[in-house]
Amino acid sequence: MTDPNDWEFKADSVALDGAMTLVLARRKAKALVGGKMEFANDATDALRAMVIATAATIQGLKRQPYEPSVRIGAGEYLAVPDALIEKAARPAAKMAKTADQAGTKPPRPTEHIETDPAVRKFLRNASGLDLLAAGALAKARFEFYAVVVGSDPETRMSFVRKMNPTKSLDAGKHWFSFGERLAKVEQPLLSLDDHFDLVVTAEGIAVLNQTVFDALFRDAQTLVDRYPLWAKAFSTLGLDDAQTGDLVTRCQRDLRLATRLRQIHESGHLAAGDIKLDQVLEEADRVAGGREQFLVDGKLNFDCAEMPTLLKLLNDDLFVGSLSKATYEAGSKARRK
Repeated sequence: MTDPNDWEFKADSVALDGAMTLVLARRKAKALVGGKMEFANDATDALRAMVIATAATIQGLKRQPYEPSVRIGAGEYLAVPDALIEKAARPAAKMAKTADQAGTKPPRPTEHIETDPAVRKFLRNASGLDLLAAGALAKARFEFYAVVVGSDPETRMSFVRKMNPTKSLDAGKHWFSFGERLAKVEQPLLSLDDHFDLVVTAEGIAVLNQTVFDALFRDAQTLVDRYPLWAKAFSTLGLDDAQTGDLVTRCQRDLRLATRLRQIHESGHLAAGDIKLDQVLEEADRVAGGREQFLVDGKLNFDCAEMPTLLKLLNDDLFVGSLSKATYEAGSKARRK
């Protein structure tokens, strides 16, 4: 069976000379809404050239397999396999029960990647979207646009750019185009960049801009509602309801803390049941300046002033250099194979 982590972007997985649809999307309350646009032949040629150029660019980059805490650098793209996006971690309680019955250590949770499914669902339905009226372009501010290639919803490839492409005709100004003669522009204008931020395929997502990936697939109420589930990764540390409540509340207030919470949940090292509180406290003494700052009445305090450092500790983001003996904080982590 093929390891999902081996997935890589392949431009030939869909015919780039196939049918194309241009879609625009915006958020309305919790929903993602938008529509598609028809375009003339010269616009088709320009969009296809942009798509082919982006696919060629990705093929020339180094693939960085997805890791919960990795950040891509220059010359890399992040490979996010769809097979792992669709899976969910098994509850820690069930894992512990199975392990007790078998007399062995509980297994690590199934690998999984937490995302909001709204964007992928929207793109898969591209050809079924309503046509956008010209009047709607001037009134709405769109979050992203995408060139969707292919007619089959299950195999489409979507080239996504996070920006509002509409340019309104400002009041008090008159807009003109000049060919053989000067002509007044009456209709809304669309401005598209010559590159994209990510490509969504049936097998995975090739990410060129990780900030955009996080904004489109993670900055949504859908994931905020999952914070209590993510907090279950800490269950083997013996947290009570008050501790878990403090953890969730602090993450709801601070997206940076929520990001660390998600990384811990996705990594699975706490939910696997192998790490106990005593080990965490020993590490706090070794790499985080001492355990006292994280404790109240002998329990981890998730409402303390040093909460960011506590989550870094639990996410394995703090370490001591083997040669320098200095304490460092990891900004990006990728496992060595």
